[in-house]
Amino acid sequence: MVLTTERTTTLQALHTQYVEATKQNYPDAYLFSLEEIMANVAENAKPSDDINALTTSVLEAMIYTSSNTVQEMIERAEADFIHRYQEMTPQQQKVCNQYRLKFR
Repeated sequence: MVLTTERTTTLQALHTQYVEATKQNYPDAYLFSLEEIMANVAENAKPSDDINALTTSVLEAMIYTSSNTVQEMIERAEADFIHRYQEMTPQQQKVCNQYRLKFR
């Protein structure tokens, strides 16, 4: 995998954002190194995949996830639940009713 200086700088900046967000919201969490993330992406990519784009997407997802606390994610899911529930098929609603977690 060949990375340009510009791409490396972008990935390093994204990785720094991930590390900072994780330390702030999940201080006890394991922090993946950029090398670990890139190796995992490369290992699971198809030969035709753009490794740089995939790694960027993975880092952006990791930043988003680590930037939000679990409580914040639960609150957003709960706030949107009624709309999502109304869009479900009867089968989906049945399963949702059976397995829905109660947080309060």
